[in-house]
Amino acid sequence: MTKPDDLTDIVADLNQQQYWNLDGAECQLLCQRSCEILRRNPIPNPAKYADVVVNVYHDYATVAAACDPQHPSHELIWVSIMDEILSWYRCKRFSLGNGSQLCEHSPDLVAYENVKRSLPQFRFEARLRSYIHTIADRAIIHWWRAKDAKKHGGSGGRRIHESSNVYTPRPQDQTYYLSQSHGPDHQRELGDTIASPDLSPDEHVERCELQRHMAAEVHAMVDDPLYPIAQQYWYALLCEDNNITALAKQLGLQANDLYNLRDRLRRRCKPFLVQWFLV
Repeated sequence: MTKPDDLTDIVADLNQQQYWNLDGAECQLLCQRSCEILRRNPIPNPAKYADVVVNVYHDYATVAAACDPQHPSHELIWVSIMDEILSWYRCKRFSLGNGSQLCEHSPDLVAYENVKRSLPQFRFEARLRSYIHTIADRAIIHWWRAKDAKKHGGSGGRRIHESSNVYTPRPQDQTYYLSQSHGPDHQRELGDTIASPDLSPDEHVERCELQRHMAAEVHAMVDDPLYPIAQQYWYALLCEDNNITALAKQLGLQANDLYNLRDRLRRRCKPFLVQWFLV
């Protein structure tokens, strides 16, 4: 029976079967990394060892770089992780339209934060992409439960689980969803509608600085086909609850064109938006 600290034969077989073309040193490194993972996270069934080796081969470098803030690709990897979350939601036909994602409970931000907190304990029992998709699906479930709770008079911030590695909104926070109407004053800015209604002076300063950075990013989008619209309406698209279809009609655009512009703005301003929601 193969032991977790002796995967030489498994690595050699996979190297041949998968056409990895690894040399001796590379096979030894893959074996060492896989053994380290299995010693840290024991798996009772040796038949699963090969799956771990395959996942380590494909994803170890990405996970290591994501967990190392000093790695030169660290920021790019986290941008790609957020892109993977958004891509998965589009694949699942889950709409993040009409500003519903611009609060701390939004599924894309919750999923991103959960991946960030749990990735150092990644066990390589699945591909990283599948792991991200699973977390993204759980974030959707939490979002729908919170939304249903608000419809029935609840706080909308109930915890689904208590793991220290999983981000869930605090139940004492008063949370608003920007996709919901709040009476005659429903067209409120993000800073007035996220969980903490009273910002400290330092937090206000940080918000202003983040807004300045986002404005600079939008200003640099000179090659965008809707650059004039982006310049004039970027804050409304990113930080306010607007009817995108009605706004597109007002501007003489197709709704999809304005939705796509908003997605481009979010990708461009993503690092600052994430910080904005965490203030």
